[in-house]
Amino acid sequence: MLTKEFLKALKQADTICFRLNDGKHTLEASKRVNDGVYGDHTVRADLSIDGFVRDYGKNGGQIDTAFCYLGSAKYIPEIQTILTLLRAGDHIKVMWIANNDSEVLTNAGFCQDEVRLIVTRQAASGRSKVLNFLIDSQVSPINSSARICRRGPSTLAVAS
Repeated sequence: MLTKEFLKALKQADTICFRLNDGKHTLEASKRVNDGVYGDHTVRADLSIDGFVRDYGKNGGQIDTAFCYLGSAKYIPEIQTILTLLRAGDHIKVMWIANNDSEVLTNAGFCQDEVRLIVTRQAASGRSKVLNFLIDSQVSPINSSARICRRGPSTLAVAS
């Protein structure tokens, strides 16, 4: 559940990061500050969130890590729009989409990964409203270590 404090941290964040590690989904908000006591330093807030992986790949193996870094979140208008729509009390979930490819991408040796934010909000009537936001989409070589969604190290190409 999105708290008032974490929502404030997201809205003030310089960077926002979505992570999947060891089966745990995390949303991080970081901000550079100079408080006059400690000088320049980073304040980070983390929130454990629900999430799942949708893998359209045919090469087997489980997606065990995923990462999406928004390095200048306050200068990305689409992200700022999403943040203005979020409310304390919203239930947020991350959806990692691996290998959302076309035949053209696959034949060229590339793949497309995505990360989406799914927001569920309870209405006063008791009904739920679901909002689905595309956070990032990336096309990269199939065996790239820079992919959003990655399988274990044994599936990555090793330079010789």
